[in-house]
Amino acid sequence: MDPPRQGIQGTLSLVEALELPHPAAALLRAFILDALDCDLAADYVRSRIGSREEAHRLVSDWIFIVQAISSNGVELEAPDKTAVREIVQRDGNVCCVSGMRGTFRNPLIVAPILPLPADWLKDQASHTNTQIPDVKR
Repeated sequence: MDPPRQGIQGTLSLVEALELPHPAAALLRAFILDALDCDLAADYVRSRIGSREEAHRLVSDWIFIVQAISSNGVELEAPDKTAVREIVQRDGNVCCVSGMRGTFRNPLIVAPILPLPADWLKDQASHTNTQIPDVKR
């Protein structure tokens, strides 16, 4: 792996300088270094973390989103035949995840992938109080 470029390294240094509780700094580092476009991710994080409080808010937002789907999400039922036909037609019989075209032998399957974050609207107002878990290193 190539060493991080100057802009990326500067953002990583800024994250470290904030001395955030674990795992907040690790989450921000992973977001930057594992991104498809590391420069863009670093620019985004840098624009959002002018202070320790803003960095905490950014990590808190991510924790809220993950919990809204993984912990509080509601599994959706498979769509009806009409919806499946409309989705296949809309997407040109191409899978939006793999990019593979559906065939007779390997048909395109239309199914919900992620749970619906049912509590999203109800919890949005209170998510700013989401605590970053204190994980011992």
